Amino acid sequence: MSKWKQWDVFKNKMSRKRMGKKEEKDETEYLTVQRLSASVEGKAQKYTRIGPLTMVPFPHEDKTMENIKHACKDHFEIDKGYQCDVLAGERGPSYTNVNQIKNWKLIHIRFVEKEPELRKSRSSKEKEDHTQAHNLQLIKIGKFIPPKKDIVTLQLEAFDVERRSWKDPVEVVLSISVDKFASGACRDAFLATGLKGLDGKFVVKRYRSDRVVEHFQSLDTHTRKVVQMHALARHFSLLLRDGAPLQFGDTFLYTKLYYAEMKGEFVTVESYIEGSFRKYVNNTGDIVLKDSSEIAMKAESFVHYSFVKSGKQLIIVDLQGVGFVLCDPEIASSELYDESDGIYFCAGNLSTNAIETFFVQHKCNKYCELLSLDKP
Repeated sequence: MSKWKQWDVFKNKMSRKRMGKKEEKDETEYLTVQRLSASVEGKAQKYTRIGPLTMVPFPHEDKTMENIKHACKDHFEIDKGYQCDVLAGERGPSYTNVNQIKNWKLIHIRFVEKEPELRKSRSSKEKEDHTQAHNLQLIKIGKFIPPKKDIVTLQLEAFDVERRSWKDPVEVVLSISVDKFASGACRDAFLATGLKGLDGKFVVKRYRSDRVVEHFQSLDTHTRKVVQMHALARHFSLLLRDGAPLQFGDTFLYTKLYYAEMKGEFVTVESYIEGSFRKYVNNTGDIVLKDSSEIAMKAESFVHYSFVKSGKQLIIVDLQGVGFVLCDPEIASSELYDESDGIYFCAGNLSTNAIETFFVQHKCNKYCELLSLDKP
């Protein structure tokens, strides 16, 4: 049940109480659940909170580990390719038995990708054929076989929005795939795994100089401005999370983004988000997801919120991610050029064109009303 529905239930109960009517008995039990990120991050090595506390319906009579996981997967509508992991807290560890849970007032969970099933055992004939084929390939080991991963040590830098300055670098060691797994108009993306200083899966993005330098002084400048822009978008998502009323429910949250130099090139590093990506609002200001779903309305209200909260200086656009976890924002500002004739934010800044396009299409909804957002 969403926070909005919980609020309606609460109002109905209070209304019945004032009218002297008996309260209808609710047989459904609920678990108070805090969803966490799939992997830990930062110096504290903690799982990041995704959204506020959530009331998860728990219709089962028996509080077993399997029933808890099943209820959470149903409530958050998680794909079958992922499994629920029940944690002891924001630093773990994972519970293996329901008897280990001492505090039933708050359950911490995360969703992780399932490991592939083991192959069924081969027949004797298949095993023999496989062995022969394997032996025939041994000679090829005499050739040079390049590694598929690089082990690199990086100095990660984060940007502090409140102080408008860069934080001291933190040294980490990553195992990075040599082959890119995705490529866009301006950058290539590589999968990585944290070996020291970071734990979990990450994405390292390298920007292409032929596509971005024409807009900025250097590739270094562009990469740092990407991190600054991302930090500002995350700042707004945290402000909304901490300031939204209870009945607003789940809010968006941007992942953390870091700047680093790798083998003479400038890159960004961020947590890998598992799941199917969706785009809610384009960098042009066009609303992509146009329906009455909760997440579609909240995406529009978040863009509207950023405009009001910034004093109508900018809006956050290019909203995309998995569920309420976002990444790769763009910012459209009311002024395109700074005092030195440089572009504010990044090359995707379509300025007043994007702002006007969004507000032509946007219709305030109940989430805009909950945040008391003025109509532009």
